[in-house]
Amino acid sequence: MAPRQSQRQQPRIPDQVLNIVQYLLTADQNKTPIKRADIVKNAIPNQAKSFSLFMEQARSCLEVAYGIKVLEVPKNNSYILVSLHSRVTDWSRIPDLRIHYDSEPGLLILILAFIYMSGGNVKEDYLWKFLAKLKLERETKISRVNEKLTLKQMITTKWVRQLYLATEVIDRESKELSFNWGFRADHEINKMDMLKWVCKILGDDSEPSTWRVQFQFARDHEKEFQRDIQSIEVSQRIS
Repeated sequence: MAPRQSQRQQPRIPDQVLNIVQYLLTADQNKTPIKRADIVKNAIPNQAKSFSLFMEQARSCLEVAYGIKVLEVPKNNSYILVSLHSRVTDWSRIPDLRIHYDSEPGLLILILAFIYMSGGNVKEDYLWKFLAKLKLERETKISRVNEKLTLKQMITTKWVRQLYLATEVIDRESKELSFNWGFRADHEINKMDMLKWVCKILGDDSEPSTWRVQFQFARDHEKEFQRDIQSIEVSQRIS
């Protein structure tokens, strides 16, 4: 009887790649961009010249093993991690957040929805007027474990650093800002799901297609999301 052939062994993943994967997963917990210099320093010290090679392999590992996409932040020499699965399934809980304006996730989604439905860009003054209708002021305290920030600090500092929001100075004298979606929000939040959520809140048989501009952007965005998910599913099957 012929001996049974052993299954093809998977190539061993270099320690440098595993170090990068572990560091990225740990550093991403605070949702701020992860600098290339910090990755080199903490994961592959003295091997900066091989960064691109190891980073590409780490990206592949994260996609195949966790369904996580590593995105390079434009002109920032840093990276963020986006879970392609959670950005879809998390929306199943979003309708419950409409009554929890005092929670950080609920507030962030509410603000992103307001910006999106306002055409993608909102002046700071208009944003505060909208929040005031919900009895939310600049100094409203938002509490989390080991952290207590005012709403103003959340909007103008924390969420900007995390790339959920982006700001632009529209008046240098008054330093008035305008807000739009940040890089992370663009890649993490499904615009079509958000539009459907807004329609549910509005009621009156509101449909996403009623909002023609927002619907077109959301449909294009949905196609990009599906391409990303299909790409990872193919990689996982091949591996």
